[in-house]
Amino acid sequence: MIYLLCGLDNQIKEKKIAEIKAKIFPSREAVSFDCQTLHGPKLDNATLKKSLITLPSLSKKRLVIIRQADKLTIENKNLIALIIDDVKDFLVIILDAETAKAGGALKKKFAKQIKVLHFEDERKLGVFDLTRAISKNKKIDALKTLAQLLDDGTYPLQLMGGILWEWKKNRPRLSSENFKQGLLDLREADFNIKRSRLRSDYTLEVLVIKLCSLRAC
Repeated sequence: MIYLLCGLDNQIKEKKIAEIKAKIFPSREAVSFDCQTLHGPKLDNATLKKSLITLPSLSKKRLVIIRQADKLTIENKNLIALIIDDVKDFLVIILDAETAKAGGALKKKFAKQIKVLHFEDERKLGVFDLTRAISKNKKIDALKTLAQLLDDGTYPLQLMGGILWEWKKNRPRLSSENFKQGLLDLREADFNIKRSRLRSDYTLEVLVIKLCSLRAC
């Protein structure tokens, strides 16, 4: 059995994982022996295979939780698909993915063996989410939002337009020096994107960091 947990509400997802554990394991000791958590981005094929074919010790079933499952390599996904039919009598897998989009490929890959659970209706991010994060000097949130917008196909110059509009709107909250420096940074980024001097994603990342720093002053 494979569960695919999609969504950003980690608190509710953890409750669901706890429910699954309670159904599978007769005791906390059994959890210690027969439950393993792996992480998709750093997971090598040999470690995954060993985890999937290991027999349960104190329970009838073994539980393998894979965080950031959307980051699994193609080889690892193929391995799960190959092994799951042979071990389905004793193995339960939980694939944890942040977004429905990320989980879509996993759902397609394991269509016959997977149960999909959604946690939180995901709102599509917009330029406003990016400019709001910059205004609050939340660099990490701003960079994550920028990456998502670019992945979703948002045109770089469209982002530039939104950032410039928001920067001008917030002029009263900025020192004269910082406001002017921000305009210079925006002009430089616009030039680099239009002239293809640097990759658009890199140019925008640098711009976001610079503007956040100016907001912090």
